[in-house]
Amino acid sequence: MTQTILFVSSENQLSKQTKELLHSQSTALSFCTFNDVANQLNTTIPPLIIVNFDDPAISESDLLCLLNDQRLNNTGIITISDQNQTTKVVKHPNRPFQFNRSLLYQQLGEITTLLKKTSFALSPPPAQRPVFPHQLSDTITLTNDPQAGRCCISIISNFLNRNKLITTKQKVEIRIVLSEMLMNAIEHGNCSITYEQKTEWLNENRSIHELIKEKMADPIIQKRKIHFVYTLNPEYGSFKIADEGLGFNWRPFESCTCMDLGSVPNGRGIFIARKIADHLCYNSKGNEVSIGFRFDKPVSHFSVKSR
Repeated sequence: MTQTILFVSSENQLSKQTKELLHSQSTALSFCTFNDVANQLNTTIPPLIIVNFDDPAISESDLLCLLNDQRLNNTGIITISDQNQTTKVVKHPNRPFQFNRSLLYQQLGEITTLLKKTSFALSPPPAQRPVFPHQLSDTITLTNDPQAGRCCISIISNFLNRNKLITTKQKVEIRIVLSEMLMNAIEHGNCSITYEQKTEWLNENRSIHELIKEKMADPIIQKRKIHFVYTLNPEYGSFKIADEGLGFNWRPFESCTCMDLGSVPNGRGIFIARKIADHLCYNSKGNEVSIGFRFDKPVSHFSVKSR
């Protein structure tokens, strides 16, 4: 049974609009002010908490207090704000996803659809380590919104950790690898952002999300999707991330080592993924990557291979 999402805000109008949106998608939602959060968490731990960070009644210290609550280590936290996240929040290990108010309904609609696709991962964990009667597998189609993809990765990695299939360290590693591969698919795949464009953009202290948004103004790019496939069993997790772009030549990065990174302007995400995961394989075109992780076993070194 899917649990209820907790919405923290004292702003009635925003709460009302969000309730209407989620009700239309048959998503359970409960509301409270920040002062009532403690009482809510003593009753149940929700799979997702949405915090209105533009609410003047919620301070940075309030949000950090929430992020530091160990009961929420496997709970997704989303902030709604038109302001940039503060340095302390950005650097926090449980850094929340942030939605701009102007994009709230587009993003929240996608997130709630995602929650339905991963409802198995949001159920309360059993008292003992579960025994899967069969493997869990599905394909999730995502837009080029990085937040939705990261939320998907967070839900699945939290599920694995909560059910004691992986350690907390492994959970972080899986998130890093899948997030790197997801961003590569969005930026360089669907949005056709070259490494030169990205470097120039970032050197101007501009957000990569702004560049993605600019690229999405092109109707052709806007139609492109990300296809996220997962297959899970008690011992192993397999993932595929495919974009609808033109692909890229991954071969120069096949044998890239730490010593090479100083002379290579890109490919750091691939290098990190190769060092952490147990399997990494691109298709010939370069628009689909397969990643595998052994659960509860030491990480071994491997090389990139083409199918």
